[in-house]
Amino acid sequence: MKKNVGLNTLKISLVAFAILFTSESLFAAGWADSLKGKLDKVNEKASSVSEKINEKAQKVTDVIDETFDPQSEDNQTMSDSIKTTSEKVSKAAEEITPEQEYYIGRAVAAKILSGTPRARNKSSVEFYLNQICQAIVINSDQPELYNGYHVALIDSDALNAVSTPGGHILISRGLVKATESEDQLAAVIAHEVSHIQLKHATKSIKTSRSADALLSVVGTTGTIATKGTKDVTKSFSTVADSLTDTLVNSGYSKKAEYEADSRAVELMAAAGYNPDAMTEMLDVLEKKLGSKDTGIGKTHPSPKSRKASVKASVIAAKKKVKKDNSAHREARFKSALSSVR
Repeated sequence: MKKNVGLNTLKISLVAFAILFTSESLFAAGWADSLKGKLDKVNEKASSVSEKINEKAQKVTDVIDETFDPQSEDNQTMSDSIKTTSEKVSKAAEEITPEQEYYIGRAVAAKILSGTPRARNKSSVEFYLNQICQAIVINSDQPELYNGYHVALIDSDALNAVSTPGGHILISRGLVKATESEDQLAAVIAHEVSHIQLKHATKSIKTSRSADALLSVVGTTGTIATKGTKDVTKSFSTVADSLTDTLVNSGYSKKAEYEADSRAVELMAAAGYNPDAMTEMLDVLEKKLGSKDTGIGKTHPSPKSRKASVKASVIAAKKKVKKDNSAHREARFKSALSSVR
């Protein structure tokens, strides 16, 4: 009896499902026909709109083709400008290699020497300066460069010294003459070596290259805005010109100069020189420079501020020097520099 009831129930359910499915299918068929009619109308409108859009797009394309005609002189200028900008931006992002540092530094040294020539017939003095330099760098963590460290004496009475990337150090006759001991002279050279090893010039070059790229971007934008009538191909200062100006006129930042002083006394101590000679040399500069805005006085912080900044470093460096042998260097110092005094 229960089986029959279950069977009848199943039959009734199947019939009901079939009726429901049929009604749903009929409804769906009617809805689809109605929807198809509406879609046909929408497609007609879309097709019409698409044609209009294509017409306008073609007009825009024609204008762009005409504006950016590669045969146009103005647009060729703009194209070259964009290319140059891309190259400069990429170049600014590159790391400057030791070889590049050397050749840039050599160019900067040449520019400086073209204005203030190298001292003549002073090879023995330059040999002595290079010996001091080698004593300093051989005891540092960067004893070698792409083409080594080179010190040259320049024919000037100004109190000045500069270093370029790649290891070129130029010291004026006036500054060498002002020193009172080899240790003080070592302080001057160690300061310039520090600039090289801390890559202060290299950082300045990167900043210069990035600024150059930025200026080119601005120029390119102007060119596009004026359809190439703006001259963005005018030359900007080269890296060497910019760096030469930094070394000779504006100088590094105070922070960079203080860093160079601090590292210099460490280098002096490592080479056996008396770190106190840095303070002594700054005393000499303070006395001789006075209020003069030339040479070191033009490109460096005041000797007084430098002494305050380097004081702690001098105290720390002195602890690394076991014995002060500066007196033993007095005779060779006087002998080596007799021709410049």
